[in-house]
Amino acid sequence: FNRPYDDVAAFFGQPIPALIMAGSLIVIVRHLMAETIVAVEDYVHGVAGKLTLVAVKSISYTLIAVGLFALARLAF
Repeated sequence: FNRPYDDVAAFFGQPIPALIMAGSLIVIVRHLMAETIVAVEDYVHGVAGKLTLVAVKSISYTLIAVGLFALARLAF
């Protein structure tokens, strides 16, 4: 928090912090996706449920891809 861009880029330029952040991003978003899928399966039925599941999975994987891309741009 409250650090200049160059300091943050230097920190994530190191392999260990970048790998920890990438792993954390993947695990957290996958956990969020799994919990959201359970809620959708319990409360939304029919075609709306299937479309919502597709949307949840699409948004989750897009969020992971964008996060990893941003981390890669920051690290390199």
